[in-house]
Amino acid sequence: MKGNSVSSQANDRDIWRAGGQSPERGLAAAVLDTAAADLQKHRYARQHNSQCAYWATYQWIAAADREWPFSFVNLCEALRLSPEALRAHLLGPRYGEATIAHTA
Repeated sequence: MKGNSVSSQANDRDIWRAGGQSPERGLAAAVLDTAAADLQKHRYARQHNSQCAYWATYQWIAAADREWPFSFVNLCEALRLSPEALRAHLLGPRYGEATIAHTA
């Protein structure tokens, strides 16, 4: 059974880059969704634990780490999202908040 071994099938399957939905891609999306929810939930926290949760999430999103498989950059790229664009959206002013316009 040439070419039909488990190892050749495993090499043919790319769980991150494959088209469609896989459990791994679903998990990656869930991690990003949780990070976005944590940022929103804890943005103006007063309790120490909530402040720590906010800053841990903020630092994870801001990091350019590619070493850890579940880094922000790796998850974005696995889902074919721009890490820079999503980072700017998540860490920038929230939708609906007033921003200060600077005029010359």
